[in-house]
Amino acid sequence: WASYRYGLTCRLVVSFTGVVAMFGLFTIFLVHFTLFASLRRQVIERARLTAINVGDNAAGYLFKNNAKGLRELLLKHVNQPEVAYIIVQNRAGKIFAHSLDILPEEVQNTTALGDIRAESQRSFRLGDGVVYEVTVPVMDGKIGAVRLGLWRDEITSEINRDVMPLVKVLLLVVGGGVLMAVYLAWRINRPILRLVRAAHRISSGDLDAPALGTDDKSEVGELSRALERMRSSIKAALVRLGGES
Repeated sequence: WASYRYGLTCRLVVSFTGVVAMFGLFTIFLVHFTLFASLRRQVIERARLTAINVGDNAAGYLFKNNAKGLRELLLKHVNQPEVAYIIVQNRAGKIFAHSLDILPEEVQNTTALGDIRAESQRSFRLGDGVVYEVTVPVMDGKIGAVRLGLWRDEITSEINRDVMPLVKVLLLVVGGGVLMAVYLAWRINRPILRLVRAAHRISSGDLDAPALGTDDKSEVGELSRALERMRSSIKAALVRLGGES
């Protein structure tokens, strides 16, 4: 084991598999990070479009001061597990209607909408989880705004369900690449090992076994032919010495 541990085969295997594994794992990390970020942006953009749609429908309820009807409308849009709540504020920044049974203190925002006419996003802790919140003004903030909250853990779980099959396939590809690297390292070093064994036989006095691989056109074949010439020369010299004696 010690000879293989410090031998060329081990070094080739470690080098090849190390390069393949590092490149593969880096690729998996890059794909996962890029795809995860892209899908999260898509989810938030989808929430933004939902908030805009709710805002378009909520305008009439705000004009009519119909909080009960607006709440029924909001409840129809919170049937997705990632949606934590939908809140509609009036122009003064007061909460006009919401989809929650009990309104937590963390989401009670009384900021006047006259100062936040543009769309905005934020994240904060709500209970035991974290919420991504998208705020969209209604009619440019002239009559109110819609705030839609998304559970971060639900978004992460949803994205992982989409991403993990691809990651598993990439892991299988990397595993196959590692096995191929081991095979190539063994295949490249096999002729060298044969020459090492031939050199050991020659050094122990076995001059009858010819070297293998002399027909190879590569550098390994050149080394094999040189070893064969050395074996033949040593054998001829010993024959001459025996005849002279």
